Amino acid sequence: MDNGMQTLYADFSQFAQMRGEAQRHETGVLEEVVEQFESVFVQMVLSSMREASKPLESDLFQSDQSETFQQMYDQQLGMHLSEQGGIGLADLMLEQIGSNYAANGATDA
Repeated sequence: MDNGMQTLYADFSQFAQMRGEAQRHETGVLEEVVEQFESVFVQMVLSSMREASKPLESDLFQSDQSETFQQMYDQQLGMHLSEQGGIGLADLMLEQIGSNYAANGATDA
C-alpha cells in the first residue's frame, strides 16, 4: 500500500482494484494482498486479546459507544501495523508463495 495516503480500514474500493491487478499479474499486487491478510490477522489478534481481558475491565466506563470505538481503533491499528512492517507474517507469506505466483504469471501471460 505505497499509495502515499493513509489507508482506512473501511475502504473497500481497494479490493476491486487489487483483484483486477492480480488477474493481470501486475507486479506488487501480491505484496498488497499479503499485507491485507496480515492486517486482518493482526486485527483478529487484537480483538481476541481485548475480548480475553474483558473480565479484568471495570464496568464504570463500558458502553456500546466505547466498544464500537475500541473495535474501530483495533481495525485501524491493525492496518497501521501491517503498513509499518507488521509482525513479519506478510514477509513470510510473500517468500513462500512469491515464486509460485511469479511462475504462474509467466505461464498465464
